[in-house]
Amino acid sequence: MNTDPQRDDKAQKMQGAPKAQETQQETQRETQREAQAARLGDIFGVMDQSFAETVVERAAKHRTHATPNARKALNAALRTSVKVNGYRDASRAGPRQLVAATLHEIDHGDDRLAGAVLKVWDESQSALRGLVTEQLGRENVPVHDANIKRRHFEVCWRRDDWVRSRDALLKGHADLNEDDVALMLCLVSGRMPLPDDDLDDYPIESPRFERWLEELDNLPCNAREWKDAGVFAECVIDIAHHKIDELINGETAALEDAIKGVREKFADELRYLEIDMHGWFKQASARLQIMPEAQDLLAGFKEQLQTYRPIRPQAAVRDEEKRRMSERAQCEEALLKTVQQWHELMSCPADRPYTPTGQVAEAREEYRTTQDNPSAAETQELQALREEVERIRAGYGLLESESARLKEAKDGIQLEKAQLSEHIGELKSQLAQSQETEQYWRQAYVGEKARTNGEGMEIGAPPANVAQVVDRIGRSFPDEIVFALNGKSRKNHPFEKPHELYQALAWLATEFHRLRPNPGPSPDFDRLIKEACPGWSYKPNQTETTMGMYAEWYRTTVNGKSYDLANHIGKGNSFDPKNTIRIAFAWDDDNQRIVVGFIGLHQRNRQS
Repeated sequence: MNTDPQRDDKAQKMQGAPKAQETQQETQRETQREAQAARLGDIFGVMDQSFAETVVERAAKHRTHATPNARKALNAALRTSVKVNGYRDASRAGPRQLVAATLHEIDHGDDRLAGAVLKVWDESQSALRGLVTEQLGRENVPVHDANIKRRHFEVCWRRDDWVRSRDALLKGHADLNEDDVALMLCLVSGRMPLPDDDLDDYPIESPRFERWLEELDNLPCNAREWKDAGVFAECVIDIAHHKIDELINGETAALEDAIKGVREKFADELRYLEIDMHGWFKQASARLQIMPEAQDLLAGFKEQLQTYRPIRPQAAVRDEEKRRMSERAQCEEALLKTVQQWHELMSCPADRPYTPTGQVAEAREEYRTTQDNPSAAETQELQALREEVERIRAGYGLLESESARLKEAKDGIQLEKAQLSEHIGELKSQLAQSQETEQYWRQAYVGEKARTNGEGMEIGAPPANVAQVVDRIGRSFPDEIVFALNGKSRKNHPFEKPHELYQALAWLATEFHRLRPNPGPSPDFDRLIKEACPGWSYKPNQTETTMGMYAEWYRTTVNGKSYDLANHIGKGNSFDPKNTIRIAFAWDDDNQRIVVGFIGLHQRNRQS
């Protein structure tokens, strides 16, 4: 925390001012300052950035040990106010992931969130609260309870008094952290330290740099160090950019090694899950602001893959495979969810390019100008304003140019959209023609097969009933389909649309029979039969439990060999046999044919 002692007020340095007038003016200033009570969130503005991050992270970690009310209040504030990439509920995110997003909301005025964080942090420092309470008691400073319910700090105190109380406690307890003590002094006393007016021009967060500035400010004007001030400033800027580059290069190199290690170690698992990590490093290295979240997400992804690796292969025994299947499915779902979270995280805008050379050159020129001509400060400020105006004008010109480009792009998109609509219409027309052609050739093929097998029927002549359909299909496609109806079948099933049954069985003997030996990665037979025979559907399997319980419904025999009827096609969903029918069948891989074992209403299951 920025806890340097406040320098003497400039008003007190004015010579000749009566002491009574000084006292009156100081009292008025203190009254005005105390009247402007600070919000709880304002205390984070007094902390340096690293300590503010430590406070939030410690509070997030201590939630599980906090009192129920404090824990609920913090989780509720995180859930409603904070957004963390990859989490719908921010309260479920890890402590490190919460830091940046939480401080962002506090900086933008979320006092409820600030109070919840401070309350849990205060509970995590119960021993320190006791020491601070004793110290303030010795100094006759009023003490507040640990509820931290008030929305404002009620009074202020001078910064040198605040620092004096902190240093007095640290003298007897060298193991304490000075920033922890300074913050606890604020919470226990309910007081906000007054700003140090002399340091307002230095927006420095680092206590070390502030101490250096104070030391420089106390140097006499004729000190020999001032002749090297310009060069010293240049060196500081050069070192700063070098350290920033060093930090960025180190983080990006570590991330690159981590991604490469995961890709190499889990190549088989990634290939099986169809996860491509080739572009992950390029995505993350262009977004330095989310590098910590990317590293955390990658570490979790690696742990998930390590869990998944031993359960991915098929087990040696059936019981073990059943257990492994459940774990495998959960693991795969978690892995794919992490991949989705990665892509969501990488959807944020990329960083602006980092150009330290230009910044260093600009800083050097500024210091040279000031050193060579100290009276040029106002001229330099005016020049900076003129340059800013020129940049704004140039930006406005770019906006006009970009607006014209976007309008042109919009017109092009509308034209392309119209062309695509026209092309889609043509494709739909071609699809309809293709479907009609497919139907024509299927009917022609069925008719030719009928004549070849001596049926003597006219092409397209409708069958009279289900039994006639079975006979005709059996004679027309003896190599493609065989009927071996089990005892639960009804060859005389009273289905009123035997011509549709004929078309569906013909589809089985032609389209299904052609594709079934080599169906590809995901054959959609249900879609194909719906296109060829409207109203009909295809189901690829039945549960092993149902087939085992009602084997007489789901099994048939051909030449002494038993077949499980796991597939079926059908039409209708009612129990009216005139409008509903099911055909259950199996694929005979040895003879490359379809074995139809059931024709009837509905096969029995555990619900019927």
